[in-house]
Amino acid sequence: MRLPDVTLGDEADGWTQSKAQAELEATLALVRVGRWHPEQPAPAPPIPPEQPTFHDFASEWLASVERDLRPNTVLDYRWQLTHHLLPFFARHTLREIDVRAVDL
Repeated sequence: MRLPDVTLGDEADGWTQSKAQAELEATLALVRVGRWHPEQPAPAPPIPPEQPTFHDFASEWLASVERDLRPNTVLDYRWQLTHHLLPFFARHTLREIDVRAVDL
């Protein structure tokens, strides 16, 4: 059975050849009695949630506030979105929209 490589440290951490040899012998003793288990790798970082497009976000936002707005305000917001914002920003993710993108 081949043990995985284990990094102990270097001279700056106080490791010497004899100290590393002693650690190896102690680890092999644990392996022989079945009490040694390799360190588990750190879990993979969580996958960030997918960024919505501006179109998706704006549609959800308008739907969420629509009932609190006057009908003419809703019509105005829809007109502003469809005639000004969505033609350019529809497929942009929210992260892609910054001052520079707005100034274009």
